Amino acid sequence: MSTAIPHFRSTAGEAAYRSAYERTLALWPAEREALEVKTSFGTTRVNGVGPHQAPPLIMIHGFGFSSTQWYTSAPTLMSDMRIYAPDVPDQFGLSTLEQPLQTPDNYARWVGELLVGLQLERVALAGHSYGGWIAANFAAHQPERVTRLSLISPAATFVPLTIEFYIRGILGGMLGKDWTIYGMVKWMTTLREVRGLEIVEQFKTGMQNMAQVPAGFPKVLDPAEFARLEMPVQLIIGDHEVIYTKRPATVIDRARQLIPHLQAALIPNGGHAVTLDQAAETNQHLQTFLLN
Repeated sequence: MSTAIPHFRSTAGEAAYRSAYERTLALWPAEREALEVKTSFGTTRVNGVGPHQAPPLIMIHGFGFSSTQWYTSAPTLMSDMRIYAPDVPDQFGLSTLEQPLQTPDNYARWVGELLVGLQLERVALAGHSYGGWIAANFAAHQPERVTRLSLISPAATFVPLTIEFYIRGILGGMLGKDWTIYGMVKWMTTLREVRGLEIVEQFKTGMQNMAQVPAGFPKVLDPAEFARLEMPVQLIIGDHEVIYTKRPATVIDRARQLIPHLQAALIPNGGHAVTLDQAAETNQHLQTFLLN
């Protein structure tokens, strides 16, 4: 029998995080449904919403966050799609981790097993930041299972991440101080104030109580992997994006070179957290792309 790898240093820290998680989840539509899917890497918690007969959409959250982050998008998309939002097992959510996800193959296998557990043959796939890389990685591994691919501020994927991203992440995790964590979030958004937002407080609680850092990190995909993305692909980036070594417009230009049929959008006054600071425009682009 496998033993779960702890996400948190103490039972008190885990309880505090679960409470913060539930407060953010309460921002979701009331029709939400909690599911559990067994995989080789542990049991994945999935929050579902929308008509069961509607086309399925998997939405994968960013690093250090959880499925709850999609409260800004679920209300817009749930009328026309059945949304399945998993907690990535090596993140802070309510999934259990029994085997580390260490390689791109591991992450692709996890998504594939998730689809099997949800009894889904082919799905639309959307991901933000770390989740964007996970989505792109899976689509490159199993393109026949992805009907549409939406990448929102994907971590790495097209270009490397800036050193400042790693420094801020390390400071936030190692020091665990409010000012380092709020500072990291503030750096990634165009919002004037982030304190008090439920999703930010949830992230802070996770960072301050985490037991271990995920073993797998996003990478830049190679041209052969991009060549497998024959499905419609969307890229959404804020014009104030800070995580890349290249300017946002340059990232889009490179993406278009790698994926000629790419549908790209540069969101005005959008930071890395574009699903939060420019939710309405981001959702409009998502809705147009996913439903056409």
